[in-house]
Amino acid sequence: MLIMENNTGVLHVGTGEAARLAALVEGGVAGRRVAVITDREVGAHHLESLTRPLVEAGALVGTATVDVADAAKSIDAVKAVVSLLSDGSYGAADLLVGLGGGSVLDAAGFTASLYRGGLPYIQVPTTLAAITTVVGSDAHLLSCCGVRDVLRVPAKPALTVVDPSYMKTLPKRQFANGMAQVVRLAWLCDPAFLEELERDVLAPAASVTGNGAEASVLSPDLLVPHAVRLAADARKLDASLLRFGTQAGAVIEEHFRYMKYTHGEAIALGMLAVTRSERLAALLAALGLPVRLEGVGSDTIGRKLFKAFSDSGRTGGESVEMRIVTAERPGCPEILAVALADAEAWVAEAATWITT
Repeated sequence: MLIMENNTGVLHVGTGEAARLAALVEGGVAGRRVAVITDREVGAHHLESLTRPLVEAGALVGTATVDVADAAKSIDAVKAVVSLLSDGSYGAADLLVGLGGGSVLDAAGFTASLYRGGLPYIQVPTTLAAITTVVGSDAHLLSCCGVRDVLRVPAKPALTVVDPSYMKTLPKRQFANGMAQVVRLAWLCDPAFLEELERDVLAPAASVTGNGAEASVLSPDLLVPHAVRLAADARKLDASLLRFGTQAGAVIEEHFRYMKYTHGEAIALGMLAVTRSERLAALLAALGLPVRLEGVGSDTIGRKLFKAFSDSGRTGGESVEMRIVTAERPGCPEILAVALADAEAWVAEAATWITT
């Protein structure tokens, strides 16, 4: 079991920890109202196993369901949570628990930060992507008026509980979505783990446990604690370097109106655009992530990449250069300054690389 204390409040990582939630809450839960916020899919798998021990420990449990994905990152989702809290007369002595992916946790954390001046809350992430996000971020974000992540409040959970067993119920695409973030963080700051991941994914049958069974680095009990450490280590980097993959990824997501590619899939393509690495492409493809962009031509996506990268080099007036976060070699992130005279050719090559 891994226990840390950082931006997540007290962080507990271990199989079965979610079922011990009542025992992990400072002051206990007996006689307290506990509101659990989740989505339908996660709720079907995990809501009963999370709430039953709370009820047995004397908590008065209420639940609310919000929409999944980007729809949950909205004011409408917050309204649903506020309705549950106000109907139950929740106050500062009670608790709010977010159980789900990043969107559910954002909606729960956002509400807890504002409801009657603040309500203690607990994060229980159920996806790899959510785990890396809650460990790596200091804020909860909401979308509003068609603008993504435009509303922001500080993240101040009392407790975060990460249970690797939740990874076993993830659909393949959702697991791959989270692995894009794991690969991104490993490429940025942990080349040794990246090599271990490559050996396991590209040439399996390496590690052996004490009982003779093969131990895969993708096993939740091994992967999840390492994902937590990766996210914590990445926080030590200059914040600007964490845009690696997300700059181009955001362009791809916006072009398709967040419908064709998941956030992780777009980041995978974004990393490839700025590295043009066959090594990275091989690993991402083996994990079930896209390595070529479909449904748009290189000219169109190239123009949009050019604008996004040019805007990143703007210094109050006209852009003088493109500033692109890249890492041609694992463990060596850098900000590449490309003069505008060379920018069109650079972007055209990047766009061509991911579309052909």
